[in-house]
Amino acid sequence: MLRDVPGSVTDVLSLIDEFKFNISYISSQENGTDYQQFKMGLYVDDAEKISQFIESAQKLCRVRVIDYDHTEKIFDNSIFYNSFVQALAESASLGDEMREKLLVNTNLAMQTLDEMGTSPYKTFESIGRFGELLAECKGEKFSPQNYPP
Repeated sequence: MLRDVPGSVTDVLSLIDEFKFNISYISSQENGTDYQQFKMGLYVDDAEKISQFIESAQKLCRVRVIDYDHTEKIFDNSIFYNSFVQALAESASLGDEMREKLLVNTNLAMQTLDEMGTSPYKTFESIGRFGELLAECKGEKFSPQNYPP
C-alpha cells in the first residue's frame, strides 16, 4: 500500500530503476482512505536481487509478494500474458515489431479486464483457440470457400 498523495510512487520507481528491473504491469485504485492498493508486476533477470529489492521496498511501503496462481483473481498476470503473446506470435509467425504491438495491446486488455473484476482466462482462451484455428489453415491447409455459392 502506498500513501495516496502526489509523488508517492516516485521512490518506488526510483528503487526499481536502481535495481534495473522492468515493470510489466501496474494497477492502482483509490479506496477512499489515505492509502492506495498498488499492484505491480516486475520482470527480473537476476533472481538473486529480488530479496534485496523487497527488503528495500519494505522501507518505503508495505509489500506483499503475490505468487503466480492462475486460480486467483489477484496475480502478476504478466506471466500469463507474456506466455499467451509468445504462443500466439509463434503460431502466427509474427515478427518482433508485431509481437511488441501484440504485447502492449494484450497488457491493455488484461488491465481492462482486471479493473472490471473479470477473469481474463475465458477471454484469452477464446482468442488463443481462434489463433490456433487460423494457424492450422496456413499454407497448403488453406482452403477458402466461396460464399455465397
